[in-house]
Amino acid sequence: MNTKILQGIGLTEGESKVYMALLELGTTTTGPIVKKSGVSASKVYEILNKLTDKGLVSHIIQAKTKYFRAADPERIVDYLDEKEKEIADKKEEMKKLVPELKAVLTEKERREAEVIEGRKGIENIFRNIISELKKGDEYYMMGANYGEEDEAIKRFFEEYHAERIKKGIKVRIMFNYDVKDIVEPIKRLSEIKNMPQDIKTPMQIVIWKDNITIIIWQNKPMAFTVSNKNIADSFKAYFDSYWSQETKVLRGLDAIERIFDEMLEAGQCDFIGARGYFMDKRPDYINEWEKKAIRTGFKMRNIVDPDIKGHRITAFPFVETKYTLPKEFSTLSVFWIYGSRVVISNWMQEGPIIVVIENKQLHDMYQEQFNLLWDKGIRM
Repeated sequence: MNTKILQGIGLTEGESKVYMALLELGTTTTGPIVKKSGVSASKVYEILNKLTDKGLVSHIIQAKTKYFRAADPERIVDYLDEKEKEIADKKEEMKKLVPELKAVLTEKERREAEVIEGRKGIENIFRNIISELKKGDEYYMMGANYGEEDEAIKRFFEEYHAERIKKGIKVRIMFNYDVKDIVEPIKRLSEIKNMPQDIKTPMQIVIWKDNITIIIWQNKPMAFTVSNKNIADSFKAYFDSYWSQETKVLRGLDAIERIFDEMLEAGQCDFIGARGYFMDKRPDYINEWEKKAIRTGFKMRNIVDPDIKGHRITAFPFVETKYTLPKEFSTLSVFWIYGSRVVISNWMQEGPIIVVIENKQLHDMYQEQFNLLWDKGIRM
C-alpha cells in the first residue's frame, strides 16, 4: 500500500511507514519495526508514542519488554472523525474571533492595494465577495473566462456559484467573446453578455462594493486588488459602457455559430431571406445543432424566395417555410429575429458581416413586420 495515502490524512511519512510495518508484522518489538519500516532506531520510539496518542498503536509489556501492535484500520476512520470535529470546533471559534480581528484594523491601516498569487489565493477573493455581500446585492465581471482549460478552476466556480445563488447574490457577467460552454450554475441569478469580438484579453475584472480585482489566469494565476471607491466607480462606468451597447458588428463564420447557439437558447427564431450559406460552410456543426434543436423543441420560420426550395434550411423538422420573397431580395441582407435581438447578416466576398442589435422595442417592431409578411405574403 502506498504510504502517501496515509500522509494525505495527516500522518507524517515516518508515522505512515511505522504503522504499515506494524500492520504487516503484527505484535512485535522495535527491532523488526526499524528493519521493516526503514525508520532509524533513534526516531522509532518518538513515532510510536505519537501514533499511540493518535490511537493508532497500542502496546503490552511481557517479561519487561514492550511489544507494539497496530490498531484496527477502522480506527483511522475514528481518527479522521476526531480531527474533523476538532477542525469544526476551531472554525466556530475563529468565526467568533473574526469581528474582533477586523475591529483592530483602523481605516488608515487597511491595505488599499494587494497582490495575490496562485489559484488558492484567487479562490479566496471570490469567497470574500460572497462573504461581504448580502442577499440582493450585485457585483460585476468582465473579460471572464474562468481559466476554461483548467478543470479544477471550473469545479471551483461551479461550487462557488452554487453558494452565491444560495445566498441570493446577483451578478452581471460579460464573458470573453470566445467563451461558449457556460455551466448552468453560473446562469442562475445572473445576467450574461459577451465582450466585443475584437477585444481579447487574458484579464478578468471583478467589481464589488468599493473594490476592483484584476485577475490573470495564464501560467501562474495572479490577481491585483484595489480597495478604493473612486477607482471602483471608474471601472463600473467602464463596465456599464460595454454592457449598454445595443449594436455590435461581428465578422466570420464563428460569429454565426454564436448566433445559432443564441437562437437555441431563445427557443425560436424567424428569418427573412435565409439561404443556408452558413449551413453549407459548417455542415458538421449544423448536424449537431439540428440534434440540439430537435431535443430542445426549437421552432423556426423562414420567408425565402422560391429558388431556395429543397435546400436543407427548408427541410428541418422544426421549420416552417414560405416561398413568398421576391427573387430580387435573394442577394440582399438576411434578417434574424429572436429573443430581444435583431440580426442583419450580409455575405461579402471576404465572408459574413453581422450586425447584432439588442433592443426589445426594435425587436418587437421587426417581429410585427415579420408577422404581417408571414400572414399576408409579400406583394411587389
